[in-house]
Amino acid sequence: MDATTQVARAVQATGDRVLLVQLPGSPADTLIDARANLFSVDFTDKSFSGFVDKVLQPLAPDAALSLSDRGAAAAALVRTRLGLSEAIANRVAVGIQGMLQEER
Repeated sequence: MDATTQVARAVQATGDRVLLVQLPGSPADTLIDARANLFSVDFTDKSFSGFVDKVLQPLAPDAALSLSDRGAAAAALVRTRLGLSEAIANRVAVGIQGMLQEER
């Protein structure tokens, strides 16, 4: 949720299937490689739970996470609604943060 361009590129470098959920107006155009898995939706709105059920659930993600405070509640909602592990999300987040540190 709410990934920066830098985070999205780091995640894509892992080769894992990634679903990116951005707020409308976010820098989606710079995420060209992820376009097929990029969703522009207001994850701060009450209607987001319907998006989770109708769109994300059939895609069966393994984890839901956000490295930003703005996306944290939405990621928690996805984990709850889809029964995803917070431990997996935390492990992925640590890996992403490590990759970002290596880029510096």
